[in-house]
Amino acid sequence: MPLHPLIVHIPLVLAGLVPIVAAYLARETWLGRGSRRAWLVPLALQVVIVATVLIAIDTGGDEAGVVRAVVPRDAIHDHAGAAHWFEYATIATLAILAAAAWLRDRRAAIAGFVATAVALVTVVIGIRVGHLGGKLVFEHDAPAAYRAK
Repeated sequence: MPLHPLIVHIPLVLAGLVPIVAAYLARETWLGRGSRRAWLVPLALQVVIVATVLIAIDTGGDEAGVVRAVVPRDAIHDHAGAAHWFEYATIATLAILAAAAWLRDRRAAIAGFVATAVALVTVVIGIRVGHLGGKLVFEHDAPAAYRAK
């Protein structure tokens, strides 16, 4: 059983939580009811997302050689390219969340609102990555490469 399909769903699911939590904390911080420590929750969640994205990209790269036997090279390339954009977006979100955790008062809230926006873009990119990965499986039958072994 390849490791990539087991890992990839973790960051895709968790990425959907970040904009919700960040938006809530940004609003609470803006209203003066936020806690700097509360920013550690989305920050920790984003660390897990970035780590699992890096693992997913690594395992995907390892498995690309196997599925190339049955999947067109362009389809693999499109999925990998989208995955790298997802990687960049998750790292950007992490950096902005770190700023929100470090800053105080309304500056923290502004960073939180920016993190929310970037996290939403990250979700959209993640949907694209998932769609392209789904095409590898359901249109190009990538698992056939493992059944042939």
